[in-house]
Amino acid sequence: MRTSCLITNYNYRQYVGEAIESALAQSRPFDEIIVVDDASTDGSMDVLRAAYGTNERVRLLPLDRNRGQMAAFVAGFEASRGDVVFFLDADDCFLPPYVEQVMEAYDRADSPDFVWCGYARIGAEGGLDQPWRRDRDVGNSVLLAYYRLARRGGPTSTLSARRWVLDAVFAASDPEDWRIAADFCVVQGAG
Repeated sequence: MRTSCLITNYNYRQYVGEAIESALAQSRPFDEIIVVDDASTDGSMDVLRAAYGTNERVRLLPLDRNRGQMAAFVAGFEASRGDVVFFLDADDCFLPPYVEQVMEAYDRADSPDFVWCGYARIGAEGGLDQPWRRDRDVGNSVLLAYYRLARRGGPTSTLSARRWVLDAVFAASDPEDWRIAADFCVVQGAG
């Protein structure tokens, strides 16, 4: 299965390079890394072009105007070719075995269509956010999502999904409704 990493950036010039480097450093390399810049005003695109403009593994996709997180998700998704799509915020990083470990779940015979994981917070609010100590199937998320009883998922950088799932989610979503917190829409829609 081909893998795509979608990094969305809006005015995170000081962090986006570290996010890209973490995607490039995976023990199971991404087939493609797409960085969508949502018309940053902090010089992000200049930094990105200088550092990654000739890197064959990184594709830069600048948007003509600021349209919000969902529009950036959709633009990156439409430019991608992966069977499994991973999301990464410009101010987050993946640990080197992340893709390898997540793809082990997708490669199983009883593989999921949507995966999220725990994550480590750094800075003043440091700590580990890990809802369960081991992998588990929460197949009941369909009913929970339908009846809006629970959101089964995590923040953007913990999410990945099969292409057909995201195709359905993005087709049913209005980017204007999700300028921010588009990860909620992906989680709810994947359920």
